Amino acid sequence: MSIEKEMKDWGRTTYRQFQQFYRENERGSELASSKRILSKVAPELAQPIEDFMERFNKDGVSMPIWLCFIADLHPQLIAHIGLKTALDYIPTCNAYTRLSFNVGKEFENILRRRVAEETIAKNRLYDIKHTKSVKGKRMKFYTAEKNNRRFELWERRHKIALGAWLLGEIVKHTGLFEVRMERNGKKQLRLIYLSAEFKDWTRRFDHWKEVADPIRMALPHKPNDWTDYYNGGYETFDDPFVMNKPVEGTYTQAELEKTYVSVNNVQSVPWCINKKVLEVAQHMWDTGQLMDYTEVPLQPYLENGLERPHELRAWKFKQNKIRRINEANRSKRLVHMKLLHLGNKYKEWDSVYFPSRVDYRGRLYYIPAYLHPQGTDLAKGLLLFKNGKQVLDEDDLERLLVHGANCWGVKGSIEERLEWIKKHEGWILDTAEDPYDNDWWQEASEPFGFLAFCYEYETYIKEGYGYISHFPVRMDCSNNGMQILHLLLHDEGLAKHCNLVPDQPPGDMYQWVADLVYERLKDQSKESYIASQWFKHGVTRTLAKLAIMNKPYGQSYFHVLQKFLHEIGDNHPFRDGEQIDAINYLAKQFNTVAREVLVSVDRVHKFLRACAGGMGNTEIKWTTPFGFKVIQKMTTSKSVKVSTILNNIRTDIRFSEALDDIDPREQKNCITANFIHGLDATVVHTLAYAMTYDMGFVHDCFISHACNARKVHQDVRKTYKNIYAIDLLKEFRCELINNNPTAKLPDLPELGTLDVSQIDRAMYLLS
Repeated sequence: MSIEKEMKDWGRTTYRQFQQFYRENERGSELASSKRILSKVAPELAQPIEDFMERFNKDGVSMPIWLCFIADLHPQLIAHIGLKTALDYIPTCNAYTRLSFNVGKEFENILRRRVAEETIAKNRLYDIKHTKSVKGKRMKFYTAEKNNRRFELWERRHKIALGAWLLGEIVKHTGLFEVRMERNGKKQLRLIYLSAEFKDWTRRFDHWKEVADPIRMALPHKPNDWTDYYNGGYETFDDPFVMNKPVEGTYTQAELEKTYVSVNNVQSVPWCINKKVLEVAQHMWDTGQLMDYTEVPLQPYLENGLERPHELRAWKFKQNKIRRINEANRSKRLVHMKLLHLGNKYKEWDSVYFPSRVDYRGRLYYIPAYLHPQGTDLAKGLLLFKNGKQVLDEDDLERLLVHGANCWGVKGSIEERLEWIKKHEGWILDTAEDPYDNDWWQEASEPFGFLAFCYEYETYIKEGYGYISHFPVRMDCSNNGMQILHLLLHDEGLAKHCNLVPDQPPGDMYQWVADLVYERLKDQSKESYIASQWFKHGVTRTLAKLAIMNKPYGQSYFHVLQKFLHEIGDNHPFRDGEQIDAINYLAKQFNTVAREVLVSVDRVHKFLRACAGGMGNTEIKWTTPFGFKVIQKMTTSKSVKVSTILNNIRTDIRFSEALDDIDPREQKNCITANFIHGLDATVVHTLAYAMTYDMGFVHDCFISHACNARKVHQDVRKTYKNIYAIDLLKEFRCELINNNPTAKLPDLPELGTLDVSQIDRAMYLLS
């Protein structure tokens, strides 16, 4: 109970810090209580505003000029902006006249923005919405709009009159504020305050809200077993068993009974903290040595950039890239700090347990924040199994060494990875002895994971076979999405590249695609300058991975281009001003090759999308081979969106109402990813249900002691063999027809000749 109280205290502190930040920075409308008020009160306030404005139409009375300014705006929008502005400024400004001016100014900015959007080229306004700083947005907008003469700024008295009228309506019809006359020396001041009733409601709302979302942490004792939808995991929290589906009636007890068992087995595994890795991570934080987490300085200002458009374009591109890098690094530093805090706390516990649950596809997730087996590289490096197991022979050691090579990023056969470890044995032992001077481990693909391996390997060298190991060995599926899609069609075409064929050397689909693109560039280099430069520069496996890893989930070309721009950055052979066109060209080559060779991906994707389209406006239900019921129900919402400027910040104001209507487009977009995730979750639950030794899971990654790794490898392959021996697409189609007999579903794609019964001999199914 004490640890769960600490979680509530942490959640309360975090909530209060955010609330204080919003109040001090004139962002009071972003308070949780203000958001609730805006959603409830603004629609009610719209009617009195509409009645007031209609009075001028009926009686023929001339409308005040300040009211003419906003006559075309929807009453609910007027109410929303007035309330939002008042809530923003009242914590720091309660002078009625000043607040009236601020309200009027917001409306002027809205209409000024509208005129700008109608009269200024979109490309000059495009970057404004991507700028996050208030000052940056203000400067960009005023720069783009400075030569626009079509909007005449309002007089100050008109803005005050508009704001004063709207504040009066708010005070009169909502009861949220009250106006008082107070004397300041010889002057009478009209001030506006939050009403006593509103402050009391806000206090009670915050008291409830600040304990409603505690920061989940691990537990020093075994979590409660899941017995029904809201009973399990933590003792005092009512977390639903299925994330994103908080409707208990969606599932019956019988439908979840088997899943409860597998999740209970996973969350019952005790872990502990790797204190050696924690010490190094803490030292790096204390000394400011956070690898690539440091700030990158911005470029100097480009003088006379408008006179050199190509240089200006390249300068902006690089400047934006630096900002994105710094933003990502700030996030990494925060996560590093939080992991250190949790690691130092958990290291005092005898055992560490991670309560778990599933999402609506059946995928298993650890509930605690930040530090858990599914976390970042540092989070994984900080964790050990509490229970130790002996490393008895060469087979056990082999899996440990392969894990170490994988952490570094070594590809190839098992023999090649073992040879790499043997070649670098001296460096590994030196790192374990002194990781500060021997800091080459920071160049690893998973630095802290590799550092943890160095410590483990040192223990083996000192103690030899029979030593007690707590080290978690990880085994990833080599290309999970592609593997599943080719198994669904029994497609032998690319099976060897997905490591689905027995007695074959390890395949690497990403490198194979990169080689195909390289050959394509070679053929085009005689006719294309860009192709010739890329051919000389070369293309990497990483780019191929970015281009095709998410193809099974419907990744578009524009997602590929965005990833390429971020990954390549300045690492290209082109002059300033040429790089964007060159990267776009390269992305098109990868996309063309992927489209030509990944035929099976396209066949399954089209079939599943056609099934989703054939179901019409109904939710889609199907059962995974493990027995978990997946329910896909992507709904629409009715919304009104206005793009405007509030507080000189580009803002989208939305009025939305969730509807129960199915969104057919989203149903089709999500179906492939959800179907694949349901199948990889099946493998996890099948192993967890029959678990007789400690294991952890990260979707398509399986974690165990070195002595159990070979058995895990065998069990995974057997599970794949049993699952895909059945035509799962046929089963899926039949279930959809049973649920909706009138659905018009596509014909099944033809199966290939891949012998799935031999997959248990595919030694590189897991890397």
